[in-house]
This record gives sequence, structure tokens and C-alpha cells, in this order.
Amino acid sequence: MASTKVNKHGITDMQQAFADEYIVNPQNATQAAIKAGYAPTTARSKASQLLTKVNVQKYIKERQKELEDAKIADQKEVLQFWSAGLRGERHEQVVVSTPDGAEVVDNELSEKDKLKNSELLAKATGMFIDRHEITNTQPIIIASVDISDDEQIEVNDDESNDS
Repeated sequence: MASTKVNKHGITDMQQAFADEYIVNPQNATQAAIKAGYAPTTARSKASQLLTKVNVQKYIKERQKELEDAKIADQKEVLQFWSAGLRGERHEQVVVSTPDGAEVVDNELSEKDKLKNSELLAKATGMFIDRHEITNTQPIIIASVDISDDEQIEVNDDESNDS
């Protein structure tokens, strides 16, 4: 008989094995149950039951998120990638024609590629700051007095009185 001891995820080891198999192939829950160790004769109904259990659903969602997050590069990884390119630590494979045919050669990144890596790294770390000069032709009023609805503030626009 299978162990009914609950693991740190709130499910049994057999339920976790099912969930892990189901994550790999979500189109066939019955096969996931069989691979997890459930009897082939009851695998279909057991898979259906397992997919309705809250803790099994929670485990499946958490694992799918972990797997998805692992596929996406984080900021540190991208910065390290650009830094490695800038320093010449990365290489690219190039196919070169030889008298015997073609050969794949490991080449250092070109100066153009290193420059692009340095540019992207500098932009990402704020080394390049775009500065824009803004000129305002309208008057700016800074007032710290309360003005009632009946009062009006008169603004003289010197540029418009030049006629």
C-alpha cells in the first residue's frame, strides 16, 4: 500500500509523482497516474480525483510557475551576459569554407558586437541619461494663499502686450 504520509507540499509522495508527471504531459492525466504508480485499472478515475484536490492543484500551479520563471532571464543574468560579451568572454560559432569543405570555428565577438554589448549595458545601468531642455513661454504661478470663488487672479502676459 502506498504511503499516506503528507510531504512539505501538503500532498503524498505518490500524489506529487502524479502531479510531476501531469506537468510534463497535461493532455493525458490517466498516463500520469499510471507512471506515478497507480493501478492501470483505476488510473483514470484516480487522476480525475487528484485533479480536484486543492493541494494537488496548488502544487501543480506552483511547479508550473517555478518552471516558467526558470525560463526567463532575470536582470542580473542579462547584465552578466552583456558584460561577458564586452569582455570577450563569449564566442560565436562561424562556418568557414576550407579546401576540404566547411568547418565550424569558434570566433571571439567582433568589436561591433562588443560595442553593442557595452552600449546596452550602459543604458541598462543608467550611464546614459537623456537630457532635454524644456522652455516654457507661459507664466507659472506659485501661490500659497487661499482664493475664494469670487476672487480672481489677474495675470499680465508681457509678451502678448507688445502690439
